[in-house]
Amino acid sequence: MKRISRNIIMWLKEPTEGLNTNFINKKSKAYHKFFNKINKRDNFRFGYGLNSYEGKGIFNNVAIYKNNKIIRTKEKFKADVIYQYSSIAPIGLKTKPAIMTNSSEFREFCIKINAYNYMPQFFPRTFLVKTKKEMTEAIKKIATDKVVLKPNYGKNGEDVNIFEKSRINLNLIPLNKLHSGGFLVQEFIDTSKGIPKIAKSHHDLRIITHGNKISLCHIRQPQTGSLIGNSHKGASIKEIQIDKIPKFILNFYKEVHKKIIKKYPNPLYSMDLGVGDDGPKLIELNSHTAFPGDNFKCMNIFIDNLIEHLENIK
Repeated sequence: MKRISRNIIMWLKEPTEGLNTNFINKKSKAYHKFFNKINKRDNFRFGYGLNSYEGKGIFNNVAIYKNNKIIRTKEKFKADVIYQYSSIAPIGLKTKPAIMTNSSEFREFCIKINAYNYMPQFFPRTFLVKTKKEMTEAIKKIATDKVVLKPNYGKNGEDVNIFEKSRINLNLIPLNKLHSGGFLVQEFIDTSKGIPKIAKSHHDLRIITHGNKISLCHIRQPQTGSLIGNSHKGASIKEIQIDKIPKFILNFYKEVHKKIIKKYPNPLYSMDLGVGDDGPKLIELNSHTAFPGDNFKCMNIFIDNLIEHLENIK
């Protein structure tokens, strides 16, 4: 049976500069490989900003991909599938008959405390606090020698602090983030023993999923003197071949994934975990699946799985 092309739109924030500036970086090869391939297989467009959406899957002033360039048009486009790449749509936005992947509801689910509350069995013990008094009380309940304090709505490792319980400096906690979105007080995952054949010491392992397929795996290791495994904080990144992921980590991943798809079938997300003395524990989920760097061997797998997800999601 002949495959039927779908109308697929990639929904992004309005760029501050030209349309192509978002994709001139260390991941540009993967972006353009994806654009070229999906553009040949499907009716593919770009939408920018909330005002571009008119309802019922219809977008205005869409952009096309032609000769390796993104070009704005005055056309309208009725999408079958909306790939919400940037966080744009408000909770509850009606898209039918179009289907949205990476929906705002799923993004809300992936907020740190929400994911923890849904499946606490996979995380280290965690408390949400919004005052310094609540933080002090929560710290008393932490069983590990170190404690992690991080914003509930944080990203890129910003304002993440890991303290010895006896040497906590609450003056480093930004009050605006504490009083608004709250902070997590979390038991520390001691990953210092590493993962056999993958990491010798402290680490943060990321697994990216499209639908029900693993598309990328990499390990992040903190720079000397740090315990924060985030590339924005100087951590190194090393790709792990998907078929080299240890079985005990895959088993953990499958248990978490099974729980997620009960609530959100066919998700698009990344899972960060660390391996301590009692096995793997979740650090957090991310509803955004960052594209692989230009040197990643999994690039074709990532692109093929993403396209398969967009072409088959229902």
